[in-house]
Amino acid sequence: MRDIYEIIKQFQGDKECLNIYVSKTTEALQIKERIGSDATQFTGLLNQIIAQIKELLGREIVQNYVKLCSIFGEADSISRLLLCEIFELKLKPYLHHALDTDNISPNRFLEYLALSYTLLHDLARNFKNQLAELKLDMQSLIEHLLKNIFGPFLSNYFSLELSNLRAAIDGSIKYITEPLIVRYI
Repeated sequence: MRDIYEIIKQFQGDKECLNIYVSKTTEALQIKERIGSDATQFTGLLNQIIAQIKELLGREIVQNYVKLCSIFGEADSISRLLLCEIFELKLKPYLHHALDTDNISPNRFLEYLALSYTLLHDLARNFKNQLAELKLDMQSLIEHLLKNIFGPFLSNYFSLELSNLRAAIDGSIKYITEPLIVRYI
């Protein structure tokens, strides 16, 4: 395998070989733009996607670490490319479609956002620990990828939470200021 890599590297270049490996590896990862009609379905779909990602990353980076080092000379760059491909090109478009407020209600947006963040944060924490055991420092890359996924939703999240808070305050003020006689009629 190393000999084949060296021959292809002479003609295509190192970066092209890594890109081919990553695209062939992630081609099996099927993320469809289905959202589900309720939180249970969304959770099920997201859990399926996360299980596929866990299995793919576990197999291709953690289990094949020695093989990657023997073929490519090191596993750091291939691991970075693989993580970027999965998080940026596969997972991010799915979540952006699923969390698009044109597709779902504001309350469902908040629920799906919290659920997505929790599940992906757990995946990232688990995978960072596995990579640390292999002496691969991917902490900042994984954090950066998560910020790229969830960053665009922050302003929408804050505006929805603020409007919910205003509605709660307005309801409380109306209840406090209305005369007692009106409450018991």
